[in-house]
Amino acid sequence: MMSTAVRNAEKSRTSTCSFADRVARASIQEYLRVTNKTRWESSMQTVTAQMVLAAFLLHDSKDDSLLVVSLGTGTKIAAREYVLEDAEGRVVRDSHAEVLARRALQRYLYREIQKYPDGSGSIFEFHNVSSRFVLRASLTLHLYTSSQPCGNATLKRWAKPNSSLRFEGELWENNEHPRILIQAREEGQVAVLVKKDP
Repeated sequence: MMSTAVRNAEKSRTSTCSFADRVARASIQEYLRVTNKTRWESSMQTVTAQMVLAAFLLHDSKDDSLLVVSLGTGTKIAAREYVLEDAEGRVVRDSHAEVLARRALQRYLYREIQKYPDGSGSIFEFHNVSSRFVLRASLTLHLYTSSQPCGNATLKRWAKPNSSLRFEGELWENNEHPRILIQAREEGQVAVLVKKDP
């Protein structure tokens, strides 16, 4: 019997934040619902060992609810020959989970903006000072990925999981982070990506 390789990103993790667990669980359950899948491993691993799932979720602090507003699965980009043949730009070139989830999020946000004038329950409110739409005050947007992005988007792991550390609250920290400096290459804060035309 042949065993399926499991990438490090899909191996079981020690959780230290119940809110992060809720985000992961809601994302995976929504994926299973929309794909009519019934198999799910209780260890919070993804449905398929090599699948990457990304989702954007809205958290409403009024009722502590989570709503998955977009999903994406995938790990590939279009082959060079397809991109070169696509003069009209109709091919989805990047099919990584995060990219597809972001595209779906944009579509969702545009639809929510269209709802606003009707007063039909948009997630947005109009900010008179800036003349822009903003999320309602009780809403926050969160990204879930079952695996960290690959390539130059990968962040260096700064901490190791520790089962003795537990965060009691449902809230996440709201701290400002120091500015990332271009000189911080050795700490893994910056990656430069240079591409040449074909």
